[in-house]
Formats: sequence, structure tokens, C-alpha cells
Amino acid sequence: MPKTDWKIYEIQHRRSPDAPLKTRYQFTDGQGKRRHFATKAKARIEAGRDKALYHQEGRLAAGLTDEQRRDAASAVKLLPPSWTLTQAAKFAAEHVSRIKITLTIDEAVKRFLESRENRSDMHYKDLNRRLNKWLTTVNPANDVVTVEKGEIEGYLTRYSGRNQLNHLRALSNFFRFSAKIGAIGTVPTSGIDISFRRSKVAYLESKVFADLLVKAYDQKEADVLVWLVLGGFLGLRPFEAYHAHWSGVKWETSEFRVEAEWSKTRRSRVLPIQPNAMGWLRIAYDLRRRDERILPNHNTFTHRFVDWREENHDMAFWRGKQDILRHSYGTHRMAIIRNAHQVAEEMGNSVAIVRRHYDAVLEPSKAIVWWEIQPKESGNVVPMKAVA
Repeated sequence: MPKTDWKIYEIQHRRSPDAPLKTRYQFTDGQGKRRHFATKAKARIEAGRDKALYHQEGRLAAGLTDEQRRDAASAVKLLPPSWTLTQAAKFAAEHVSRIKITLTIDEAVKRFLESRENRSDMHYKDLNRRLNKWLTTVNPANDVVTVEKGEIEGYLTRYSGRNQLNHLRALSNFFRFSAKIGAIGTVPTSGIDISFRRSKVAYLESKVFADLLVKAYDQKEADVLVWLVLGGFLGLRPFEAYHAHWSGVKWETSEFRVEAEWSKTRRSRVLPIQPNAMGWLRIAYDLRRRDERILPNHNTFTHRFVDWREENHDMAFWRGKQDILRHSYGTHRMAIIRNAHQVAEEMGNSVAIVRRHYDAVLEPSKAIVWWEIQPKESGNVVPMKAVA
């Protein structure tokens, strides 16, 4: 029962024995406290407001058990600064409503990897390797919803630089997938920011590349020659070059078609073959004709190319630069085209990546020499004066 009926009383009040009497209006509120007002109208408004609030709270509290009241009192102590219990309850309810299925960490990882099986072998193997490393640090039988942001941040401290960023990307892709299928309500990697000093991409100079082409031709190394051309003149990734077929070369239109199954992104694209690149491709095809794949087995060619580099170039230069031919293409192509969208489409990459790595790296006057490296019947490269 309330401690008052909110009845308003008129009283005579003086602050001190010598002070004049003043008329005041008072009522007792729902908490049993007397409240005074100078006018009856103000007292009536406040009394009505207090009475309505008291009855509203009374109705809301009527359905709570003693256990629920004690639980609410404990929960208040756990609230973040400035949060109310209602805010916290709404947040928790929305979080739970987004969770539609219950999966263990191991089950969620398996589902995610199954959804990526149609991606390139390189992309799939990289995700598989990084996620399995993470699995060794957690209990895979736990629900995936129990993974917290702090745990992930602690795991990432094992790595540094780009490797750390790549692990974060793999985990972010996994947790976004888990949220999409309703296994978790929020993505725990959100807000984790990793920054590091990016090194400039390495690229070959025109004279060095011309020298490599001539050596491969003079030694009748058809596979090495076509590897150099696919990377340096067409910008193919190593994975794409290994899976490329001669059917992708459109001799009549000077175009090269990268099929979806050869591509890292599993998306087809068509790129132009520059006149000098077409000349080198014809030579490589005539040296060793194949009807299907352009290059032999991945492992076979890798060892052969390593041996060839040891004899014909500085091995230390190539260490850790497996994409140097593709970077050389991007650097020299961007300097001539000056169109990040076109170069990104040709390379199967994003505009942001193209601008970050290749924009304004090389002057057009130097880059043009790259596209003038042409074969001659004698095996020399033209124009020599340009690349000297």
C-alpha cells in the first residue's frame, strides 16, 4: 500500500520566529517524503505526476519475484558506466535474438571452410592453415559464441607485421560467416585494428627483365620464358600462371582470358596482350608446343626455375619476392595507363590495392621502355639503347 493518498494540505509557514507567515502547499509523495510548493497549482501538478509514476512502477514491479529483484540488484553492479539496467537488458535480448543456431568452434570452422572450397587452392589452403593454428589455442568443443575479443587480441600478439594482419583477416572472415548463419550475435574481431609500416613492392627494371628474357630464349628454356611473360607482361599471379591454358591466348585479337577456375578470386577476366608480349608468347609456344596447360607441374617447374635463377641471376634478389613479376607489370602498366580502375580490372585486384602499390611509383618516360622490349630473330632485345 502507498504511504500517502497525495492529498494537498494548505499550511502556514515561517522560516524563523521573526519572519512573516507564508502560505505553503504540501503533500507526501510515494516514498513518504513531504514536498512543499509555493502555489497550489504547482503542488497539484507534482502530486499528480508522482502518483502516476508510483502506480506505474508498482504495476511493473508487481510481476517480479523476490529472486528476480535480487538478480536485478546484483546486475546493476555489473553495468558499464552510464548504462541503465534497461539498456543492458535490451542489448542482451537483441544479441540473443540474432543467434539462431548453436555450433561448437570446431563445427563452425568446418562449415566456414566448406563454404570456401570453391575458392582458389591457394586461398583455401591459407585459410585452412591459419584457422587450424588458431584452433590449437582454444577448446574446439566450446560454443563459438563464447569466443571473446580479448582472447583474439591475445592470440594475435604471437604474430607481427603483415602476418599478424593476415591472421586477423582470416579470423574476421570466419566470424563474419558465423554471424551471417546465426551462430553468433556480434563479431568479436570488430574494432581490432592492426597497423604496420608497409614496405614498397619490389619490381624489376627494364634492363634486368630484358636480360632475363634473352637468356631464357637463348637457352631454349620455353617454360622459363613463358613464366616471365605471363607474370611480367600480363600480370598473372603465380597461381594463375600455373593453371593457365593455351586456350586462354586469343591469337587473333591479342587478348588473354583468365578463366574463373584459374583465378584466385574465382572470377573470369580478359586482359589485352601488348604487341611485344605477343611476340614473346609466340616464341615460347613454338619452342615447346602444348595443347593444354602452358606450364608443367607446379613442383617440377618451381625447382627448375630455382635452378635457372641460380645460374642466371642473383638468388638473394628473389628471396621473398614470389610476386615480383606481377608487381613489375603493375608498376609499369600503371605508369602508362594512369587509370587505377582499368589496371585493377586487368590484374583482378581492388582499386585501393592498385593505388597503394603502383600509383606514381615510376615515371612514364621510364615505364614505356618495358613495353618496347621485343624479340628479334637473333634473340636480341630491341631497343637496346632504350634499356641501356
